[in-house]
Amino acid sequence: MIANEPISVLVIDDDDLVRSTLVAFLQRRGMWVRDAEGGAQGLEVFREHSPDVVLLDLRMPGMDGLEVLRRLREEDPDLPVIVVSGAGIVNDVVDSLRLGAWDFLIKPFEDLEILLHAVHNATEQSRLRRENRRYHEELESLVRKRTAQLEAANWELTSLRARLEMENEYLREELFPVRGSDLFVGISQGLAKVQRQIEQVAPTEATVLVTGESGTGKELVARALHLKSARRDRPLIKVNCASVPRELFESEFFGHVKGAFTGAVQDRVGRFQLAHQGTLFLDEVAEIPSELQVKLLRVLQEREFERVGEGMTRTVDVRVIAATNRDLVQEIAAGRFREDLYYRLNVFPIVIPPLRERKDDIPPLVQHFLTQACRKFGRSETPLKIRHVVEMQGYDWPGNVRELQNFIERAVITSSPGSLRIDLEARRSTWAQDAEAGMPAGMPAGRETGAVPGGESTSAPEPREGILTEAEMKARERENIIRALQVCGWQVSGPTGAARLLGVKSSTLTSRMKVMNIEKPRRAAEGQA
Repeated sequence: MIANEPISVLVIDDDDLVRSTLVAFLQRRGMWVRDAEGGAQGLEVFREHSPDVVLLDLRMPGMDGLEVLRRLREEDPDLPVIVVSGAGIVNDVVDSLRLGAWDFLIKPFEDLEILLHAVHNATEQSRLRRENRRYHEELESLVRKRTAQLEAANWELTSLRARLEMENEYLREELFPVRGSDLFVGISQGLAKVQRQIEQVAPTEATVLVTGESGTGKELVARALHLKSARRDRPLIKVNCASVPRELFESEFFGHVKGAFTGAVQDRVGRFQLAHQGTLFLDEVAEIPSELQVKLLRVLQEREFERVGEGMTRTVDVRVIAATNRDLVQEIAAGRFREDLYYRLNVFPIVIPPLRERKDDIPPLVQHFLTQACRKFGRSETPLKIRHVVEMQGYDWPGNVRELQNFIERAVITSSPGSLRIDLEARRSTWAQDAEAGMPAGMPAGRETGAVPGGESTSAPEPREGILTEAEMKARERENIIRALQVCGWQVSGPTGAARLLGVKSSTLTSRMKVMNIEKPRRAAEGQA
């Protein structure tokens, strides 16, 4: 029986009056009803139409009801059969139930509602029984499949078996989807240079350091390097170093054995082992704690590591691609990054220019993101106007390609059919109004000019007809981040966090706050305590 379809009933009875009465009553109650005047005919109708429930008389000429019941149960063990008889003999009741009848009703009926209730109950119980059987069969099939896979893998080495056992828990979140056709969109010289560098270094085993501002596409470069390498058929494993708790870095990289520390309830494979014979992408590598940088350097040099809590040394074959939006030379000077690790990672540097330096890429990117967003949100695609493109090329996009993509998606959502709403001018107007009010751009009204929570005071740069210096751009970005944090009650991550409001990852926002010396004001922190 298919959900929401009427119940189909087969009435088998040699009494014309009883049969016609039951058919008329059930049809009035919205059921599909077919009837047969004898056992042989009833079996034929059953095989042709597969009803949900059968009402069966016992005393019939030729093939009696018990024989019909036996054959019905042989052909469909889950079919509910309600025996309807006027005999009222105890032996008939016992024999019917023994052969698998769902219920036994004696006619004539004092109340046909009793029959209707029995039909509904029988149909529902049959449906549940069939579903349970299907789930049981699917579960048995899955168990047999998994068991066969495990038995086939018994001959493999312990390390390979551990990787396979951890795959469902760990790998599925970290394997990049293999997409090669839409990795890069653009025509600028800067993007062309990046693509040439990828073509040069991808076939080699060289370690690559990808640098660039947040949102420029460092992950895409890592993916392209992997897909164009000889390791393309092996996993590409990503580690976002900014999102790993400091105390869990070593376990995240190298794995641990059961009981190595509190909470280590089972063995865990680390990212290096998962990436064996493949590629490991270390995103935001500047966030790696200094004490772990030494161990990372050793793995890169010796291709050896130990799991936490295990004395056995393991070998690994991994190509490393690292990425950061920090200036690692400055990090070295500040004592936060090892110089020898920097040179080990920086074998082949690839610098991704920010979007403001490759504005020729904006028109094809806008068209690409517009097509994607319209398909994503089920909207008909609206043709771009030249003034829209020119306006977007006049904006510096501090969030780079990611900000542009988010902006286009918001434009598609807020636009009416046939008209794309581009709201960059409104944003510039807001900046101008803030400047006229004597406040830094992006700061909410009511704050004193230059007062910045958690950092030194800043002054609002005077707008020069929309042209800003690099220092002014950084100041505007800092003030914009502070404003987003204030609106979100200084919550960084989550659905109501500032990262989502700004259209960046929470780890990226945290990193920017560190670089820009933005801290939660003491008063706000006490209010949340």
